[in-house]
Amino acid sequence: MKTFITGLGRIVLGLIIMNWVLAGTIHARLTGPELLEAAVAIWTFDRTERNKDNDPFVEDVSGNGHDAVMVNKPALVDGQFGKAVEFNSGRKNYLEVPHHEDFDLDEAISISVWVKRPPRLQATDIAPYFILEKGGEWQHGRPTFGIALHKVFNNMFYFWYQGGFQGVNGIKDDQWHHYVVVAKDRERDPSMYIDGELKEVEHRDGQRVIALEPSPGRALHIGAVFPERFDSWSNNTIDDLAIFNVALSQADVERLGKGVDNSIFAVSPSGKLATTWAILKQTR
Repeated sequence: MKTFITGLGRIVLGLIIMNWVLAGTIHARLTGPELLEAAVAIWTFDRTERNKDNDPFVEDVSGNGHDAVMVNKPALVDGQFGKAVEFNSGRKNYLEVPHHEDFDLDEAISISVWVKRPPRLQATDIAPYFILEKGGEWQHGRPTFGIALHKVFNNMFYFWYQGGFQGVNGIKDDQWHHYVVVAKDRERDPSMYIDGELKEVEHRDGQRVIALEPSPGRALHIGAVFPERFDSWSNNTIDDLAIFNVALSQADVERLGKGVDNSIFAVSPSGKLATTWAILKQTR
């Protein structure tokens, strides 16, 4: 009996150690090249070009080609890192990225962005400041994902998916802040960070379990939400926006808070990274 218990104990101990190892692997901090490999798109807003139709666009510096066309002339201004894009709700400007299957993230997604609210808030203005959406808002369209800041619910930062949203208490001031959401399909709560701090989900509506559903044929929008509605337009200023196809760890979130240059591109260039490195260095 003593030998049996000892053997069983060893098995249990081995399983515990294996779980620790696997947990460490799952939540291990990614290197710069690993972050780039997991990136679906990265817009630093530091490099603009014109397409064959002479439309201005912001380049996707991930190397994946998901460039964002500038509609109604959103302004490029000084940002947290280099340049940023400033939206004006009165001019109904936004950025549009054509649909691609890369954005149909039905297993896991992480979104990292720096955002600054406008300097003055109107007491009667309760519309959200939309940051990013694919497929529509949670009550309209067929969304895959979206994030926004609100002017109510304690200045909520929130994430939505098919049939529901979840949010955390936010920040009202007009300074730059780093916002990150990490979500997995069929899990109950996303992980939401402001300035590297994990926040408790305080606000919910609709479906409680995260449903990341593909939205084929629907474009991705930055600074607005479609289908168009009365509150589709924003007054945010946005910088260093990145989408990843994995669930980032808190260590990754903290690293991204130092900027895309420092978290992803501050390594020796090689392979796919070399092209993006060269492009980025030309603009800095």
